[in-house]
Amino acid sequence: MTAVSAPGTAAPVSRRLVPPSIRRRRILMSVANHSVAIALSVAFLLPFVFILATALMTNQQTLSPNIWPHPFAWSNFKTVFQSFPFVRYTVNTVTYAGLATVGVLLSCTPVATPCRACAGAGGRSPSCWCSRP
Repeated sequence: MTAVSAPGTAAPVSRRLVPPSIRRRRILMSVANHSVAIALSVAFLLPFVFILATALMTNQQTLSPNIWPHPFAWSNFKTVFQSFPFVRYTVNTVTYAGLATVGVLLSCTPVATPCRACAGAGGRSPSCWCSRP
């Protein structure tokens, strides 16, 4: 007698073994790909770590050969926010940038309207000054 599997059930499938040379090559390629990503991320994050470390140093430590602050001077952030009016500077920056954006939008819209009409005509109208070389 032969064994017949029930309908709807699949027979177990065994996976084919990958040769050791191919497995080794895949692992090395994976390590190489990830090492490039790790090296790029370290190169990207290193300046931010340096900035944070410098921000946590005391005045005497900043120009010393020590790379890591000892002790951490967390009070530097409190001192900076108390000595400069950052809220006022932020309001000034947002006001200036907002007014500049509104000015550009208001001044560019009337100039772009004839070009839109030329594009609707396929740019073949002799009065389309914006599509001429």
